[in-house]
Amino acid sequence: MPKTVAEIREDIENSPARSAWKRGVRDFAVDLFDFYAKECKHLSDGDVLTERVKNADLLNGADDWNAYSWGGNALVYNCDICAALCSPSEQKKYRDGELRYKHGEEWLDVQARALLSASRLVRKYARPKL
Repeated sequence: MPKTVAEIREDIENSPARSAWKRGVRDFAVDLFDFYAKECKHLSDGDVLTERVKNADLLNGADDWNAYSWGGNALVYNCDICAALCSPSEQKKYRDGELRYKHGEEWLDVQARALLSASRLVRKYARPKL
C-alpha cells in the first residue's frame, strides 16, 4: 500500500538512532524530506508519494553534498553543526565546534557526510510501494 507524506515523515522520524550522530542524521533526513515534499514537489501531508526521490531533488541545485553544505544550504556555523551531530561530551571535547573534528576534518565536511547519510535514509523510507 502506498504511503502518504505524513507516514513517510513519521517512518523517518521513528527510524532507529542510538547515537548523537544517528539522531543528527535522522533530523537532517526529516528536514531534507520536508524540503522535497513541500518545496520541490508541492505535496501536502495527505498526498501519496508515487515516484522515487531523486538525489538531485534533495541537493537543491548543488553538485554534491559537499557543495550543498559549503554553499550554505544547511547549517553554517561550526557550533550548530557540532550540536546537531555530537553528544554533550563530544561537544565539550571539540569546544562546541571551535576545534576541528576527528583527524582535523572541517565541520562543514562533517555535515556533508551526515547529509549524504540523511539522503540515503530519505530514499530508503520514501521508496514508493506501488
